[in-house]
Amino acid sequence: MDTKDLIRLGVPLGEPIRLAHEFIQNFIAQGKDGALLEAEIFNIVTNPSAFFADELWLADRRRARDGQRGRGAPSR
Repeated sequence: MDTKDLIRLGVPLGEPIRLAHEFIQNFIAQGKDGALLEAEIFNIVTNPSAFFADELWLADRRRARDGQRGRGAPSR
């Protein structure tokens, strides 16, 4: 899935696209079914508050953020 696909799904340009690419990498790295990826991204775009309320999803985002933001931790 590339940037054009993400825009088609409603992901705004800029930081949201970067986060979506990061989400895709994590999704695949966790061994989740790639056939579900488009639906998962669409659900995040159409109902983001549901994902902010999901502690597992938030924990994954925090780990990714901390690993990516140069706090001395290696990237995942």
